[in-house]
Amino acid sequence: GLLALLYLGVLVLIFGLRYVQTYLLNRTGQRAMHDLRVELFAHLQRLGLRFFDRHPVGALMTRLTNDIEALNEALTSGVVAVMGDVITMVGISIVLVLLDWRLALVTFLCLPLLYASSHWIQLRLRDSYRAIRVRLARLNANVQEAISGLAVIQLFGQERRALERFAALNRDHLAAS
Repeated sequence: GLLALLYLGVLVLIFGLRYVQTYLLNRTGQRAMHDLRVELFAHLQRLGLRFFDRHPVGALMTRLTNDIEALNEALTSGVVAVMGDVITMVGISIVLVLLDWRLALVTFLCLPLLYASSHWIQLRLRDSYRAIRVRLARLNANVQEAISGLAVIQLFGQERRALERFAALNRDHLAAS
């Protein structure tokens, strides 16, 4: 009975600590992203008009929203996951060595292969993510331009053409994703 209550108490404590950790991490991440958005917006306002001629507004919107949100996710969730994984790996390694150092050595021999394969996957994911971001920026730029120029599109009866362009960009984004 006492052991079960102690176990339940530890579970409640772990839940509470994880809640506080998640809250503090998200709060810190949101404040950092807020400051980053403000700085980026201020920077955009200082840029010359030639910059905006070369960069579609939709692409800039993607940078200010989606990319910053992705960075926020990486900082808040990624940091916790990496720290938890590192602590788990160290703990498992210590237990393995204590149980049987020969078995631990054989297990550790697999680590270079594991590292190489995860590095290869990471590179592929980074390239894929980059391609997705580029296509999302194109898609958002198209939407922004189409909405801004909707009167002209309707005036010249180009709704079907605008829809086909959007559909093509959307398919391209889907394929990249």
